[in-house]
Amino acid sequence: MGTVKEKKKLTAISKVLGSTPFDISREGNEKMQKDLGLTPERIAEILTRINENFYDREDVLQVVAERILRSPELQEIIKKSHLE
Repeated sequence: MGTVKEKKKLTAISKVLGSTPFDISREGNEKMQKDLGLTPERIAEILTRINENFYDREDVLQVVAERILRSPELQEIIKKSHLE
């Protein structure tokens, strides 16, 4: 995270999340890695892609949208909403 632009984006993301990567406890970091498979390296890669506007491409947005729609978490929410 060397450029001013990258630091500003990280600050904005931190405000939304309520923490910075440095605020995550060792226990929280281990849980995140176990539950989500998100290592610090993977998080850095994702932040780099965000900074490079990788996720703004139409083909990437299509894949992301499809994965969200097929996610077990969303499917569970949909299932619960039909039951109520």
